[in-house]
Amino acid sequence: MSPEILPQIYSGRPQEGIEAGHRALANAYSPFNRLIGLYGIAFGLVELGRVDEARRYVAEGVALVPARTASQMHRSTLFQNPAHTERFVEALIRAGLPTG
Repeated sequence: MSPEILPQIYSGRPQEGIEAGHRALANAYSPFNRLIGLYGIAFGLVELGRVDEARRYVAEGVALVPARTASQMHRSTLFQNPAHTERFVEALIRAGLPTG
């Protein structure tokens, strides 16, 4: 995840996190970096209650890297704090990330 995206969202500034996600997306040089921007934006949108908008970003991420499912994310160590992983993954599930 871009170093700017999540700190903004987790500290109660999801709009700033979304903006950082758009910057990350604009500067993405690989599919993985693009996925970081897409899912960061989606996470911020869900935090703002804009789930329908978030679905577009999750759908694009799923099309880009179909193997990156919620269960795969739960098994990996995304963040040092497990509660952050749970909050992030659950937000993406709400926006359409496949669970399997």
